[in-house]
Amino acid sequence: MGVDVLSCILDWEIGHGDFTRRRLHRRIGFQGTSNMLRITVTENESEQRWVIQGRLTGSFLEELTASWCANRDRSPTQSRTVDLNEVTCIDKDGEQVLLMMIRDGAKFVASGLYTKHLLESLSGNIAGSSNRH
Repeated sequence: MGVDVLSCILDWEIGHGDFTRRRLHRRIGFQGTSNMLRITVTENESEQRWVIQGRLTGSFLEELTASWCANRDRSPTQSRTVDLNEVTCIDKDGEQVLLMMIRDGAKFVASGLYTKHLLESLSGNIAGSSNRH
């Protein structure tokens, strides 16, 4: 069964004053709404905010990784915040993507106990490995 791309919208918006917001929507999934990943990116001068919804698993991760890497050239004064409040599932491949984001200096927003624990564990692994060197 192939991936059915439900929508792919790149939307640039210019707000009031000096606030510029870019919204990137990607919704990728198999037929049915429970098996998809949605990525929304908004940014202003100080922050690039990623809202991830759905499954951080397998075939969905390629688009997230590509989008993340394509946005690495942000301003050094611009922080990256990743909102995982609406993530429903994370597999081992998804953990590796989160690890990449942590290494890139991302800050996370998560309300789920499992997601919070996973982020603490992944961050601890990075801190532990840097202390050994």
